Amino acid sequence: MGSGAAARVGETPLLVVFAAGVFGMMKFAWVFWWAGRLWGGTVVGLLTGPPLRRRPGRT
Repeated sequence: MGSGAAARVGETPLLVVFAAGVFGMMKFAWVFWWAGRLWGGTVVGLLTGPPLRRRPGRT
């Protein structure tokens, strides 16, 4: 937030602020990917609840 405000008043070029944000996200992208591979299915299962059971004789 502070860097965006600094870019607004002209203290920091907007391109520098944008590049720093992109670099900051790229720095940890592999961590988020790895966590999703490890625990993604479990987290989705916890958020959606138990699977529904089908009743016999219904499609």
